[in-house]
Amino acid sequence: MFGDKVKGGLYGEYPSLEADKLLDGDLHFNNDFRGLYATILEDWFGLDAQPIVNGSFEKMDFIAK
Repeated sequence: MFGDKVKGGLYGEYPSLEADKLLDGDLHFNNDFRGLYATILEDWFGLDAQPIVNGSFEKMDFIAK
């Protein structure tokens, strides 16, 4: 994401590269993509995200008001 309304930064935990922390050899996710989509749909586009993401998910605070 980029633009004047986006608060830059890392959202979630910094990923670990330790072998026992990987998920099938890949970095383990720590953010649910549905929360990201809900944030964009509601806070940027002004839409109701629930029917699109099929539920209510924790939104992220990366869009400036």
